[in-house]
Amino acid sequence: MSIQDVPARIVNADSRRKSDMDAASDLPDVIRRLLIRPTWVEVDLDAIDLNVKTVKRWLGVVKLIGVLKGDACGFGTAECGHEMEAAGVAMLAVGNPFEIAVLRDRGVKCPILLYASFAPEAVAEIVALGAIPTIVDLASMQILAQASARLLSKPLEVFVKVDTGLGRLGVPYKEAAALVQAVARTQSLRVVGLYSHTGAVSAERADEQLRRMSEVLSEIAERGIEVEFKVLASTPHLMQLPAMWLTAVDPGRLLFGIKPPAEASRLKGDLLPALRALRTRLIQVKAVSAGDPSNYGWGRADGVKRYGVLPFGWTDGFLPEAYERSGVLVRGILVPFLMPLSAEHSVVDLTNVPDVEVGDVATIFGADGDSRIDVECFAKAAGLQVSDVTRRFHRHLPFIYFKRGAPVRVKTPTGDFAAPFCLDDVAD
Repeated sequence: MSIQDVPARIVNADSRRKSDMDAASDLPDVIRRLLIRPTWVEVDLDAIDLNVKTVKRWLGVVKLIGVLKGDACGFGTAECGHEMEAAGVAMLAVGNPFEIAVLRDRGVKCPILLYASFAPEAVAEIVALGAIPTIVDLASMQILAQASARLLSKPLEVFVKVDTGLGRLGVPYKEAAALVQAVARTQSLRVVGLYSHTGAVSAERADEQLRRMSEVLSEIAERGIEVEFKVLASTPHLMQLPAMWLTAVDPGRLLFGIKPPAEASRLKGDLLPALRALRTRLIQVKAVSAGDPSNYGWGRADGVKRYGVLPFGWTDGFLPEAYERSGVLVRGILVPFLMPLSAEHSVVDLTNVPDVEVGDVATIFGADGDSRIDVECFAKAAGLQVSDVTRRFHRHLPFIYFKRGAPVRVKTPTGDFAAPFCLDDVAD
């Protein structure tokens, strides 16, 4: 790889938030001790707060459902859900039943919509979660009605998913009104919403799905049924087709500052990335003698005189072929990866970084001084969406959550630690 391939990914950071500018400075000692393997993800909770409030301002009276699918785009269900609730979402939505317990354990009180289907034998557990499950057909309605009558003292709130053309889960739109009416006639269920999913289709296809959803809504209204949440617009078409807003919208990626290219020019306000940084630290620095045939030949012909080893590899969830076209910031200087990326380590060329030493921070995404590597540019070069990158953040990576530029929570594979941090939290 040539280093000349990389500088387009570096931008001047003058216009960035001040909280991003000290990215490579040392973390508090207690947090450094928690990072036994010194590779971590930094998440900006203030960005999520701002994004929720910005989208709510766009929507006016239309309700906002905050979607946390895919472990909140890789940023952490509990932490992001707690922040979205505090910022004022009307409801949260998850695709994994286990995430409901995670949210409740964190103290989240707002309604939670469960997108995912469930196995019939798990219906009692689904009802006990205290969330709003989804009905997709007559069979799922019947088993939920029976479980609700047996386990609850009041009707269970449910959503009905309508298949308007995507072809996955949901009642076919021509049969939807009849199913909604059947639910409304039960004594143990109450329909509070209908939703459909368009997928990332063309505007023409999305418009067709809107027409079908509108037909369903008109038909249930004619039958005397009214529901509070009518949902069709998720991130892909939220800004392209405002007619799809109906009474509620359910974006996910947008609330993390991940903007689809088609919508970027339509946004009416600034959204900030929830990804503050992905960083690691040098664990060894080595010199290479010219002509040395070892080390994959790094010292033979490409001018590498010094390199460093990082505890970051493809088991962290990343595609080696993508990082072959990338680099990291060390002391504010962009340096390239030296291939191949291995399972748990990677090597970078430190020839042009003066006074580099073990322990220096290497920034894979984020700011270091006046330089920054944007994940958007990396994703574009790799032929990926940003959410494809963030969802690959492996669960064995520690996560540090920031508010007002300071760490407020650290989540590691061995524990969850909240500010104020204390050295007693760390095992000797």
